[in-house]
Amino acid sequence: MYGRKVGTGPSAAWLLKEEIRLSLSRHSELIALLAKIGEGRGHSIWIGQREQRDTASGVVERVQLRDLVTKKPASLKGVKELGTVLNMDLLWLDGDEVVRAFEVECTTTMTSGLQRGSNLPQNVPKTMVIPEEREKDFERKMKSPLFSGHFEGDNWTLAYFNALREAFTKSKAETALESLLGKKKSADTRRHDDQGPENQVLFELPESGSSTLSTGLVMKNGTT
Repeated sequence: MYGRKVGTGPSAAWLLKEEIRLSLSRHSELIALLAKIGEGRGHSIWIGQREQRDTASGVVERVQLRDLVTKKPASLKGVKELGTVLNMDLLWLDGDEVVRAFEVECTTTMTSGLQRGSNLPQNVPKTMVIPEEREKDFERKMKSPLFSGHFEGDNWTLAYFNALREAFTKSKAETALESLLGKKKSADTRRHDDQGPENQVLFELPESGSSTLSTGLVMKNGTT
C-alpha cells in the first residue's frame, strides 16, 4: 500500500506514505535541476504535460515545473509519435531536434521510459535518472535481453540522483552532466525538513468512492 485512508464519506482522503511522498518530491526536483542545466546550455526546454503540474524544490529554488517550459514543439525531427515523446519527463531541444531526452525513475518500472524513448531517433542521447537505492533494480532489469537491448541499442545512459544533486549544488546550471553519467554518490539520500505526519500529502478519493489508490487520485492542491 502507498498510503492509508483517513476519514470516511465524501471527505475521505489518503495519507501518502512518507517514502512515496519523498519520491514524488525528488522526481520533480531532478526534472527542474536538469531543465536548468539544459537552459544554461542554451537549449529550449519541454517538460512532460503531467509533470508540469508539479512543484519542485530542494537544491533548486521552489518553482512550478510548467514555468520552466520554454517551447512546446509542433513537430520533432525524426519523430512520428510526437505525443508519446512529449510524455517523456524532459527534453532538451534545439529547434525541432531533440538534443537529449530524460526519464526520471523514482518508483516506476523503468520499462515505460524505454518504450517512450524508442520513439526518438536511435542516435539521440537519452538518460535515465534513478535514486542510488534503485541500482539493484536496474541491474536486475539489465539481465533481461529485451530491456538491455533497448537500453544499449537506443543510446541510453544512467545517472544517479545524489550525484546530480551534489554537483548541481556546487555548479548550478554549469553542471557537467556528461562527467556524472554512471557515477553515484554513496551518501545517504537527502531528507526533507517537512517530514512530520502533519506535512504529509493528502489525496482525495475519486468521486466513485474507490478505496484503492489509482491514477485518478487528486491532491488537495489540485495536482495529480
